[in-house]
Amino acid sequence: MKILKHDEEKFLDMVKKAETIAICSHINPDGDAVGSAIGLHYALKSLGKKVYLIKNDPFPTNLTFMKDRDCYYEGHPIATDLFIVVDVAGIERIGSAAAFFELAEDSLCIDHHKTNGGFCKENIIYPAASSTCEIIASILEDLDLEVTPTAASFLYLGMLTDSYRFQYESTSPDTLRRAAFLLEKGADKMYINNNLYETLDYRYLLLQAEVIKEAYFNEDKTIVIGRLTKDTLKKYGQDFDTAESLVSILKSIDGIELACLVKEDSKDGKDQKLSFRSKTTIDVAEIAQEYGGGGHVRAAGATVKNMSNIDVYNMMIERLTK
Repeated sequence: MKILKHDEEKFLDMVKKAETIAICSHINPDGDAVGSAIGLHYALKSLGKKVYLIKNDPFPTNLTFMKDRDCYYEGHPIATDLFIVVDVAGIERIGSAAAFFELAEDSLCIDHHKTNGGFCKENIIYPAASSTCEIIASILEDLDLEVTPTAASFLYLGMLTDSYRFQYESTSPDTLRRAAFLLEKGADKMYINNNLYETLDYRYLLLQAEVIKEAYFNEDKTIVIGRLTKDTLKKYGQDFDTAESLVSILKSIDGIELACLVKEDSKDGKDQKLSFRSKTTIDVAEIAQEYGGGGHVRAAGATVKNMSNIDVYNMMIERLTK
């Protein structure tokens, strides 16, 4: 996956013209969201720009080990020359940052979701990319812009998590070349890897076991549907951020083609977040769109409002086994 020269020039032209720049990612951020936002934030600061990184939701608890992450602006909305939206498939996903978006003179979206139709004045969208961090790393490298070790570490974090350790089919030869570029720029590979994958809480492993034990499997064991409630998380001392990879664990079970996890997503338990993963044949983005969501061919999500966890779980059993 290579970035078109036209898009790189568009990015550079917009950044050069702007003295003040605001950046935001999507609500309920994951590794690619915080990695692309914070990585780009530090890269643009290296160019001497005044950058406001907007915090529209709490930082993921499973990523709090990352250094230099306390760089968010949490003041009142201000007008900026340019607003850059990263890893966001639709404007409804920018949350409280919408106030900054409306005040900005110009706007740019950088994203890799195939369901993104382009909602900014200018849009750089590459669905074939493993992550938004890969797109940003590509632009920075090709334009020979400064990438500090801190920026490299955050961009590497996003590439690593959104490609599921470079295992998803979206991982291309160019993905690995961009990862190598970030390592050359000082990305702390071992620190990130050790904190993400080598320091598992044993209670999280017990949580995995319970979700798998209670999950629904169709007759030929090609579909698995699990459910997760706040009470279950509390039982094992976990939260939704630390349980982020559970749907991928379900997908990794031998013989499974399609995995779905239904998670409580509101204080009163009336909203449910759906996470979908597939291995080789099913476009889960199309399924997610049926419920107002979106994403990628092999990884997507949606939110169902005003239904209980068990009701949405049963609805998914009926829908996905068709």
